[in-house]
Amino acid sequence: MKIINNQKTLLYKLEEEKNIKEIHKILKTNTSDSRLSWFNVGEYKSKPNMVGDLQTTSPNQVSAEIKKLLTWYNKKQILMLMI
Repeated sequence: MKIINNQKTLLYKLEEEKNIKEIHKILKTNTSDSRLSWFNVGEYKSKPNMVGDLQTTSPNQVSAEIKKLLTWYNKKQILMLMI
């Protein structure tokens, strides 16, 4: 299932917030995470988490941080097209 889910995401561009959520939905559908009552497949996290020893973005800041990331990413794409 994981390989199939990963292959499906190759069809999506990262240019929009809805696409990031759709990629998350594809990657997490039918996984152990998707069976957790609090885990929002296809949505941003609702609980704080850590990766190793690193604190990640708080749930209430994820949307704003994704918007900043997309702004940066889309500017890079425009520059690459101009070159």
